[in-house]
Amino acid sequence: MMKKNLMTMGVVVLGFGLMALPASGLSDGFDGDAGSAPDSSKWSVSTWDNNGGATTVEQDGASNVVITTGEPPVTIAGMTAVDAVATDPGAGLFHRATFGYSSPGAAGHKYLGFKAGSGGVGAIRLGTTYGGSPNTFTLAVGNWEQPGEIFARWNTGISEEAAGDWVIEVYSGKALAYFKGNLVADTTTPEDSILGTLPSGYGWGDIVPQDPKITVFAEAVNGAVASFGLISLETVPEPTTLALLGIGGLMAARRKRA
Repeated sequence: MMKKNLMTMGVVVLGFGLMALPASGLSDGFDGDAGSAPDSSKWSVSTWDNNGGATTVEQDGASNVVITTGEPPVTIAGMTAVDAVATDPGAGLFHRATFGYSSPGAAGHKYLGFKAGSGGVGAIRLGTTYGGSPNTFTLAVGNWEQPGEIFARWNTGISEEAAGDWVIEVYSGKALAYFKGNLVADTTTPEDSILGTLPSGYGWGDIVPQDPKITVFAEAVNGAVASFGLISLETVPEPTTLALLGIGGLMAARRKRA
């Protein structure tokens, strides 16, 4: 399993004195009172108790939002960002989502990640997979209009019971998942894939959600409890763009010294 520190690139960039990363398009620390709903100006809450299981999405008074779903299986609760975070891929800006995650220990299925607000295909998300005890998170790409149609998964090896910050970065040709600052899934490494590469007829451009209606979501399924602290969504420069800026900055500094 690959391990690479998320902060390395940022430290180098700041060392060159280059531009700061853009401000978050969405940021919520869930500082509301215990039992209160998430900020309705930021989040649209959904609770689908198709088979009668209890569902709640509420803040706990300790800077977390807790999503609870009951049995039987098709009981779902979640929340989606109300506003899009506009991006301009032509300018080299892409997406980064940060999730402070913990699970109080209930079984179930949890998701966190991106989806396309329109267009159907784009979905990049982390989700727990069944078959182990505990379940582990996988980075998945697929079709949001048909949530069961996942084209490929990459196993992170991280247990659903592990608490810590997740970061998902999506660029023009890949998606990366970090846990506690370490790279744990990279869609450019097919040897880590569970289901294999994208099926014929689909290219990466069909999957990467570059639509400005991107939202970030979190949902717990099948009798689950998932707790989230700070969630943020921002646009960031692609690493190649940063590298070019770094080279340009060094050349400018040398010319100035000369």
